[in-house]
Order: sequence, then C-alpha cells, then structure tokens
Amino acid sequence: MCEELLTARQVILMNVFYSVNQENEAPVDLLVMMDIKGARETKDCQDLLVLLVTKGNQGWWGVLETLVMLDQGGILAHLDSRVIKEGLDSAILDQEDPREIGGTKGLQDQVEAGETVGLKASLGLKEILGKPGHPGEPGSRGIQGGLDCEKLCGALDIVFVIDGSESVGLTNFTLEKNFIISTINRLGSIAKDPSSGTGTRVGVVQYSHSGTFQVIQLNDPKIDSMAALKDAVKRLEWIAGGTWTPSAINFTYNNLVNGRLRAQAKITTVVITDGRYDPRDNDTLLTSLCSKNIEVNAIGIGDMFNQQVHNKTIWSIACNVSSRIMIMRHFVDLMADEFVKKIQDMLCPEMVVAECNNRPVDLVFLLDGSERLGEKNFHLALKFVKSVVDREELNLTRSNNEEMNARVALLLYGNENDQRVAINFTYNLELNTDNLKNMSYIDESSDVGAAIIYAINNIITKGDQRLVRDNAELSFVFITDGLMATNHLDEAVSAMRRVEGVPTVIAMGSDVDEEVLTKIVKGDQSAIFRGPDFSHLSKPNFFERFIRWIC
Repeated sequence: MCEELLTARQVILMNVFYSVNQENEAPVDLLVMMDIKGARETKDCQDLLVLLVTKGNQGWWGVLETLVMLDQGGILAHLDSRVIKEGLDSAILDQEDPREIGGTKGLQDQVEAGETVGLKASLGLKEILGKPGHPGEPGSRGIQGGLDCEKLCGALDIVFVIDGSESVGLTNFTLEKNFIISTINRLGSIAKDPSSGTGTRVGVVQYSHSGTFQVIQLNDPKIDSMAALKDAVKRLEWIAGGTWTPSAINFTYNNLVNGRLRAQAKITTVVITDGRYDPRDNDTLLTSLCSKNIEVNAIGIGDMFNQQVHNKTIWSIACNVSSRIMIMRHFVDLMADEFVKKIQDMLCPEMVVAECNNRPVDLVFLLDGSERLGEKNFHLALKFVKSVVDREELNLTRSNNEEMNARVALLLYGNENDQRVAINFTYNLELNTDNLKNMSYIDESSDVGAAIIYAINNIITKGDQRLVRDNAELSFVFITDGLMATNHLDEAVSAMRRVEGVPTVIAMGSDVDEEVLTKIVKGDQSAIFRGPDFSHLSKPNFFERFIRWIC
C-alpha cells in the first residue's frame, strides 16, 4: 500500500523541459513545482517522486512514471500511462490497475481549489493554475560583488568524478553534468592558460566498467573559457557499463592529479556515486586521493547508502572526514539551489559574494521578425530584450574594450535574404534607442539558419577579425514562435560551434518544431525556454530563470 507523498501547499511555477526516458516517447514541456521540500518516494511502491526544482537551475529530467500529479481537488498519488482520463477537477486511474491508498482508491487529502497546481496530460502535460497569492515585500539587497571573482576564490583546481554506469541511467547522468556546470558557473573565471596562477581549472572523469573512462583534463589548453568548459561537459556521453569506482578514483589520481597541479592552487575533488561497484574491483583504491593535500568530497545518491557496507564506501572515498560526506535520495537533488550553494562554499569558503555575475559575456539576441510572429508579439519580445539588458545581474561593460562583464547585440531576421542588425556589440542600449523604436516585424517567413550565418559574418566576425572579446563567453539567444525554415541549418549550427557560441532558445507557443529547436541547442534541452505565448516572457518566474541561466 502506497504512503501519502506530499502535503498540499501553495507552490511557485516555472517552465521546465521534462524528458520522457522511454523508447518512442516524445519529449513534453510542462510546468512543474518549485521549492517543494517534503517529497519522498513511497515506502512500498517506489514509483512516486516530486521533482525538487529550485530557482536558477538549468534543467531537470525525470521519467514520466515518477511524476506526482496535483489537481484542484486533491492529490493524485500515482500517474502513469494507464491514466485514462484527466480533467480540471480530477484524474481517474485505470480501474484495471487500481492503486490502494490508505484503504481508498484515487484521490486523498482534499484541499481548497486554487491552493495546488494540477498537471494533466496524455503524455503532453499542461498546467492548471490556482489563484496566485499576493506578492511579498522585496527582499534586502545583497552584497555587491567584486570585479573579478578569481581574486576572491584564488586559484582552484577542481576534479569531478562522476558515475556513468548503467545503474545510474541516462537521466541521472545528465543531471550530473548539469550539476558540474551549475557549480562552476558560481566560481569565477576559467583560467585562460592552464599554467596560470589564477582562475579555475576543471577536470572531469566519467567512469564505468574496468578501464573505461571519459576525461576532461585539468591542463587541457582548449578549456580556456566557460563556454569551452560547458561544451566539453555537454559532449560527455553516457558509457552505461559496469561500475568500478575504486579503480576510477585511482585513475583520477594517476592521470589528472599527480604531477599536474599548480603549486599555488587549492586542490579539490568531488566524487559522485550511487554506491554500487563491481565486487571484483580493489576496494583499497577508494582512498587513492587521501593523504595527498587533496580535499575529497563524496556525494552518495540513492537508497544503497542505507546499507552499512555502502556507508563504509562513502567514508573511505571522503578519507573519513564526515564534513565532506553528503548523502541524498535522488539525483535531482544535485540541482537544488541550496545544495549547489553548499558545494560552492566548500570549494571556495572565502568567497564573500553568493554568485559572480561579473564574468565576460558577449550576448547576441536573434529575434524572429516574421509575419507569423505578429507585431504584438514582436514588441513583447523587444520589451523582453530591453528588460534583460536593464537587469543589474547582466552588469554591462562600461566600455567596449572592457575585459569583464557583458555586451549585447541584436539581430532581426526574416527570410533567407533578410537580416537586419539593430544593435552591434555595445554596453549602452541608449545609443541604439532610435534603432529599437524603428524596428518592426518583417512580415515574411523566417530562416534561422541564414540568420545564424549572417550574425557570425557580420556581428561575430568581420573578414578575418573576430569581434568577440578573447576572454568572453559568446551566447546566442534565439527568440521565436518555434516554427522556422531549416535551409542551411546544419551548416549554421556547425558554424556556431566553430565560433564557440553557446545557444539558448526561447520558444513561445505550442506549435513548435522540436527537431529544429533540438538541433539549434545541440541536443541540450535545458537550453530551451518555453511558454504558452509571448506574454509569458514577462512572467517573473520565467524571467528570473532566464536571467540566472544567462548570467
């Protein structure tokens, strides 16, 4: 008999891409709950899980079978493909497979309509929103950060050792990668030169069966920017084999740490495991990183750590330092804002600001100006761009030659032969006020491939000269209704990769071309921001999530 999962409460909403990890099932976009703290799996059924979604994270995945559904009349304690009817007030389970809950079937824990959020679907979920509460008073202003985060953190050498075994699963492996990116985003600039005495260097080891690893080296000269690191992490492919954790830790020491560290750098490793490893492996190797002036943090995830033998495993990995051991129930907990903040504090305890927003970013907005978008939506999109630039977190440069902070460019695109540069890289949108006021939608089809190539040839480069700052992350932000011509798209995406562009797509509306969107973001679904219509751009939760992603 399944236990009650969650007490009803007022929740905040945000758009999140939810990937169905099942063969022949298409991805679905939905609204999920944010800041739900009390969720847990059922004791017996092991089939219920509420995603713990927090502000500012980059993406969450899970299996549809494990989604808890709330409706305006109560809590539905099970949702799977056998749900045969969904409505605004109730969801009825297939009676051929009733699930008993406290001696009753179906719904329990009745609540007032409007207090909870319903998710309904036939494998395509839509929100059922209750009445919003009154907004609270603004919080106090945080401490202003310094101009260079590496001066606060010093030189950091960080190695992540992540479990890529079959028992982890593709969904959880993706969460491990996103955790790395979320953590490093908070720790200042990546060292431009691997031998530099400042900045952060990051190494990654994905391990699986004996002798099988994927590695990002600490001293890789190609990892010289945040964009390069993100791309390298996203390229890691799930190995999905056996689990040789002790050998992986020994491999990490011999191939990434020993003889490859900077003398002045703080040295930290973060090992993530679900606790299972092949009994043929040599468990004495679990302590390979100990007693070598290396700070070892061990994250154990899953129910295996309820067993004494696996508690011994995590203690051995962490060199028997209790403060360096973290146990959590689900991989999705890696993305909880408070946990990422905890890891940040462990890696850089001297840091006096919570986040570093002063990293160099050259941001290119590509705005769909087609007839299908319409003038009203076009101006809503323009307003969104202006609001993003006005946000303090973006921290625009004070001159075009400044090495830190952000610059902005804006391209309006239509058909294959119609692209218009409204703003070249600048730190001051007021210089382009007239251009913004005079912009109008183009009233024709839109070709995103041609727009990318045009932006690269006219905004990113000019002849043989690269106009992006050498130390800056180059971000492409596409604002679209989700339907675009695909001429030259493969060529354009390859060109975007060559200039080290990091793509983000804002797709408003339900009629979108998933294949095109996925190709633009190079398969990274967390980089697609969705909403029911363009008015959603002004929703506080959507806006805040985008700001945190870009910054």
